[in-house]
Amino acid sequence: MAPPALAQASIEPAVMDRYEPAEPRLLRAGRYGPVLRARDLHGKQLVALKVFNAAEAYRLGALKSCSSLQEAHRVTQAAFRRQVQSLQQVHGDKQPSQQDAQTAVVRLLDFSKDVSGQPAASDDGCFYIVMELGIFTMEQLVIDSREVERQPRVAEVRETIRLVISALARLHGAGYALAAHSPRQWMRFPVGWKLLDADVLRRDQHALSIDATAVDPLYCA
Repeated sequence: MAPPALAQASIEPAVMDRYEPAEPRLLRAGRYGPVLRARDLHGKQLVALKVFNAAEAYRLGALKSCSSLQEAHRVTQAAFRRQVQSLQQVHGDKQPSQQDAQTAVVRLLDFSKDVSGQPAASDDGCFYIVMELGIFTMEQLVIDSREVERQPRVAEVRETIRLVISALARLHGAGYALAAHSPRQWMRFPVGWKLLDADVLRRDQHALSIDATAVDPLYCA
């Protein structure tokens, strides 16, 4: 998990001249930066804005394997492009077998790009991914459930498990397996739970290479 300070990363001025912060702002903190609630100035709808801030992540020590800011920028850029391409691949596949997977993964709405439309840094040097926004994340649900007055009823727990298993079944049915497991990767929508990070998906033939250390302790709990 990224240092909490990453959650304070600013996105001013409005990203790509189209999105502005909305409150409550923070959805979750990630390795490369926060995921924020924002508003589309054109359509007015709320969206989830994922920030990739190489300079801030490097300064706060979130990218410990990088020996320089230049290397941190390259690593962050690669992660950003990988996530954009993963979302594009899932939702761009027109095969009938992929339709179930598409309902279990968030939709990519926009991303920072160059003049040719390819994934690239914004004018402020950060990279941005804009996704559809759900109701709450699984991480929020787990944290809220620790409060006695907010502990879910048995029926609610069963329904949550049923919906998560249904989403996993749709992914598995389309030939995908999860290479990492964390409540930070799931968001609740009216139709059920959706995966936020498509780059953790692997095709069946790669399933055996899943790293067991990538399982989040909070997910196991």
